[in-house]
Amino acid sequence: MRLIHLSIASIVFCLVGLVVLAVVAVTSIHRMETKNAEIAELLELSKRIDDISAASDSLLLFGADPDLWEAFQADLRRIQERLERFDTSYPNAAQGARQIALIHEVLRSAAASDAQPASPEGSRSSRALSPLDISARSRIIMNQVAGHGIALDQSLDRLVRKRREDIAQESRWITGTFAGSALLFGGLCVAAFGLIHHRLGGPAHSIAQTVNRVRRGNPNARAQIRGTDEMAMLAGSINDLLDEQQQAQARLDEQQQKLNRLAYDDQLTGQLSRNGFIRAVTERLQMEGWQRATTMVMLDIDDQWNINDAHGYASGDAFLVRVGERLMSAAGENALVGRVGGDEFVVFLPANDETSASEMRSALGAAFDAPFSLSGLSVEANAHFGYTELGDRQREPETVLREAELALFHGRENAGGQWFAYTESLYETTRQRIDIVQELRNALVNDEFELHFHPKVVLKTGEVAGCEALVRWHHPERGLQSPAVFVEIAEQSQLMIPIGEWVLNEACRHLREWHDAGFNVGHMAVNVSLVQFQVGDFTQTVRDALERHRLPPNALTLEITESVFALESAELLNQLRELRELGVRLSLDDFGTGYSSLMYLQKYPFDEIKIDKGFVRDMLEDRYSHAIVRIVMNLAETLEASVIPEGVETKAMQDALIALGCHIGQGFYYSVPLESEDFRWLLDHRSPLPLPRT
Repeated sequence: MRLIHLSIASIVFCLVGLVVLAVVAVTSIHRMETKNAEIAELLELSKRIDDISAASDSLLLFGADPDLWEAFQADLRRIQERLERFDTSYPNAAQGARQIALIHEVLRSAAASDAQPASPEGSRSSRALSPLDISARSRIIMNQVAGHGIALDQSLDRLVRKRREDIAQESRWITGTFAGSALLFGGLCVAAFGLIHHRLGGPAHSIAQTVNRVRRGNPNARAQIRGTDEMAMLAGSINDLLDEQQQAQARLDEQQQKLNRLAYDDQLTGQLSRNGFIRAVTERLQMEGWQRATTMVMLDIDDQWNINDAHGYASGDAFLVRVGERLMSAAGENALVGRVGGDEFVVFLPANDETSASEMRSALGAAFDAPFSLSGLSVEANAHFGYTELGDRQREPETVLREAELALFHGRENAGGQWFAYTESLYETTRQRIDIVQELRNALVNDEFELHFHPKVVLKTGEVAGCEALVRWHHPERGLQSPAVFVEIAEQSQLMIPIGEWVLNEACRHLREWHDAGFNVGHMAVNVSLVQFQVGDFTQTVRDALERHRLPPNALTLEITESVFALESAELLNQLRELRELGVRLSLDDFGTGYSSLMYLQKYPFDEIKIDKGFVRDMLEDRYSHAIVRIVMNLAETLEASVIPEGVETKAMQDALIALGCHIGQGFYYSVPLESEDFRWLLDHRSPLPLPRT
């Protein structure tokens, strides 16, 4: 039987039982009330009979008028009728009714004889008698009435006792019936709910035990299925859910393993990834403790991209796999090897009593001595190494790895040989660079930058022909900082983009103000970093600045150093051509010091070439420098570009440049870079440079 049907049947049965009990209770109460009413009626009847007895005596002694006699007779008849109602069930009631009838007959006879005529004397004699002087006949009648009254009282007393006994017996029967019904109902309810409990308790207990076993870590625990009712269905559903959960957990574990492999293993070489390497080093240090002689090494393969270009990316990938295998073999079984970048590997070399740290590093370097065999190809490769020893000061593994990384990068940038060790000075330098980056961010927010303007001068007359906007950083603690302190760091941290935009807009703003004031400023030159060409649309940035400040494009000159040629690309060439088409003048700054090439001058559209101050400074004493200046001037003339020598510091230099046919120059001989107010004063007074010394 289904639990739902069993529950409904139990509820219906309980409701029916409650109704039956209520009916029995109401019926019993009604019957008890009826019996109690009968007893009360009998008691009241007994009292009336007593009153009849007393009234009969008075009638016999003193007589009564006809109205009272009629009322007395009517009362006797009513009592007789009420006793006769009990006649069918109680014989004593019939006896009582007969005694009433006899009393009535005796009194009626006595009343009839008293109604005959008598002499007046007799009447007077009768009325004068006391109750003690009654006649013998009257005493006989009174004795008869008394006898019948006694018999009536006895009959009525027996009737009341019998009625009480019957009522008591019926009450016991009613109480027993109700109690039996209640006990039967209670027993059946207990049986019904016991059956429900049995049907529920066993499966529920099994399910609870199953849940507890699963919580304690037994994924194979399952609930027992008994029968086909709802609890069996519930147990089956729970088992199905546990099966699905177990399957989902298995899939989750499998996915977690895949994620772990993705997160902690390098997919190409099978070595540890950066995160996996850090985790493995952390576990190793927790297990073996901090050993000061242990070494962390990071290496970078030289020109690995050449292998990709020459033999394809598949060969390049195979090469990286071979490198990982050789490093594992060279480092030993206790070491940890990971690949943390495209061509960067890291090795954790535990301290070894039998082998020194330098010997272990030499073994790593020797891994690149023999060529690598790649599908019949023999490929030679070299690497640069940076390393750090754990030492006495305990650090996080990530910090140790960062130290080796700093050593590698510093050694590679400074051509410090194949191996480079980490030192505290490297950390201090790095910390200072980080501090400067944060301070530069604050400087942008707090408007700590300002522009100084270095005049460009007509050599023959000293007249101001233009200026170059130079950014200065007004540090709140260290004062005015030159670009040499922060420009390189700003370029590496990408902060040169917002700084460069600020310089461009600030220069255009000043130029607009000076034009509005009626000053003849000439060209405003602004230095541009390579980073500004690499990120975003620099041409649009320049166009927006010119439109914002309502300037003609030819009023702006962008000075670009030869370093842009280090990353020569079609995109760079397109941007320079777009700027040229916009009408902005392009100037090649510091020509002759970096990536100078006649091919670049032919390919890129420059309007101006600035000769580096190193050649200008030495041209009076060094024939080579003098020849370079002359050659550049001739080259510029061929390219139809103007020439501006930098670093003019004496009149002799000025005269030598004039002799070579140079028209405009720039240098400290004329003026140092000026603040905006001073440069405005210079424009306002139109004073030739250099100013007279006072």
